[in-house]
Amino acid sequence: MFSIIVCSHRPERAAFIARHYAELFRGVAHELILINDAKSLCEGYARGLARSTGDRLIFSHDDIEFVLPDTATRLARNLEEFDVVGIAGTSKLIDGSWMTTGDPFAYGVVIYPRADQPGMYTVNVCGAGPLNVGGIQALDGCFIACKREVAEKTGFDAKTFDGFHLYDIDFTFRAHLLGYRLAVCRDIPLIHASMGNPDAVWQSYKQRFDQKHRATLARGQPAHTRTVQSQLSREKLLPALQQDTVGSMVDTLTKKMAEQNAAVSAPSRNMDTPHNTDPKMHDTAFEFGKRFFSTYIPQARGLTIVEIGSQDVNGSLRSVAPPDNKYIGVDFATARGVDIVLKDPYSLPFEDNSVDVMVSSSCFEHSEFFWLVFNEVLRVLKPNGLFYLDVPANGAFHRYPVDCWRFYPDSGAALRNWGRKSGYKVLMLESFTGMQGPDMWNDNISIFLKDEQFLANHPRRIQDSFTNFTNGFIHGRPEISNVSMRPQDLDAHAKLLEVVQSMNRVLAAKS
Repeated sequence: MFSIIVCSHRPERAAFIARHYAELFRGVAHELILINDAKSLCEGYARGLARSTGDRLIFSHDDIEFVLPDTATRLARNLEEFDVVGIAGTSKLIDGSWMTTGDPFAYGVVIYPRADQPGMYTVNVCGAGPLNVGGIQALDGCFIACKREVAEKTGFDAKTFDGFHLYDIDFTFRAHLLGYRLAVCRDIPLIHASMGNPDAVWQSYKQRFDQKHRATLARGQPAHTRTVQSQLSREKLLPALQQDTVGSMVDTLTKKMAEQNAAVSAPSRNMDTPHNTDPKMHDTAFEFGKRFFSTYIPQARGLTIVEIGSQDVNGSLRSVAPPDNKYIGVDFATARGVDIVLKDPYSLPFEDNSVDVMVSSSCFEHSEFFWLVFNEVLRVLKPNGLFYLDVPANGAFHRYPVDCWRFYPDSGAALRNWGRKSGYKVLMLESFTGMQGPDMWNDNISIFLKDEQFLANHPRRIQDSFTNFTNGFIHGRPEISNVSMRPQDLDAHAKLLEVVQSMNRVLAAKS
């Protein structure tokens, strides 16, 4: 029998999840244990475990929804092969986040509702290989199923994790250390209504986890996690998943990773520097960099490309630049990915009109006087040169060594105006704010042409073949595409506030 344990302080979510599991497990022996007053998830799950009678246990968030009607059958089959299963996790845990080690260790499938397009969903798949992956060390906690023995012998550490974060990684990692077989099972895809938020509270619990497990965590460096995404409406979601869309996406990802691994093994075609194929920047920044190169200089050869802020803190655009070009990374510290260390961050060591393309991703927010850097970019670019700029529009405080700025939709136009005021005939070819991917970041993208007389050389725009953005500007077009007055974070906050207000009205009516 399955014992399904859910902690929920939200009456409407508790009612929904109860109906959902009743339908999902119709005809299958089960019990549902709702904990509505949990002091922490560890405390609530421990209490639910004590009340349960089933030999197979489910620990579930209240904001998930399985898509396939035969999920219960698939889950029972998976628990015959493995001891603990979930829908996302890692086979190599180096800290309190299963996503940190990236490829080739992170696996998962999660479906998120599109905040910008009601009724649309993004299916996110990561990790190459089989559909269900064993040898996992830790699992995400939105859904965990296990054999009863695992839960009873592993237990929940309510003393250390006395809140609502890191309980999942701690529980599953300790189960792994006890020798139980963990697996990511991508044949039971689910919709998760919320995305993770690594805020200050989460970070504090991560520190607790890292300190507790310091001696047993694997050694390694953070790495990029490649994903494959599919955009589907609610009506098309079930038919697509029944036709094994997830399996096809895994196959696509496996093929891509195999091709990229083969490229790593082959001799580098870059004229001056090895072609780094180990990107670690957040997913959306990496993707937008690829879109810039493929849209504006897809067949480029023999160009000089300079990246500002190239040290590989969490990634570099070098990995996606066209290979047969001279790529130079500059930064103000000696580090991986840095070819030239700047003595003065506001003075670039290049001659006037000498560089074909300048790029910068997740750097200008760390520059105290970024407008001075912009003028230096215009100085060294050739008249027909391009500047690609990606600056966060939101996100956590992250100092390298300072964190000063976020860019809003008009920021690119303001830089263009500053450049023209400084004597350059610069154009902003396009700008937009990208939607969040699996991580928390919204990227503000701006692309500049140094001299307007070369406008005809660049007829293509990223926005012409891409729609997952807000507040898109294109030179020569008066309208703004996908207008949104609220950033994505505030939009999500507003929707959450509506839910809270609705709950308050329901509670007030009952009292």
